[in-house]
Amino acid sequence: MAMTFEQVVETAKQFPAEQQEMLIDLMRAWRTEARRREIARDAQESLAAFHSGQLEPQSAPAVITELRQAVARWQWRGMIGGRRTASYSRPRIKRRDNFN
Repeated sequence: MAMTFEQVVETAKQFPAEQQEMLIDLMRAWRTEARRREIARDAQESLAAFHSGQLEPQSAPAVITELRQAVARWQWRGMIGGRRTASYSRPRIKRRDNFN
């Protein structure tokens, strides 16, 4: 029978400090790896869209402005520079009108 989240938390609280730290390290590693897979998948999708001509050309200053705005939003929400976690949303990719 599967344990509930609350049961897992209560069980983890009973672990010795060293095992709690090991569990924290394992969970961080799992999350890091999952995030890397998500980024790789997003990159593959973006490259495929680029190679198929679905993306609208953008100037470097426009892209930099968009990235700065995204970073500012993430910082404001506490997603960068803190320990708070949140779901990731990719910056908008401008697609050519005829492919929408």
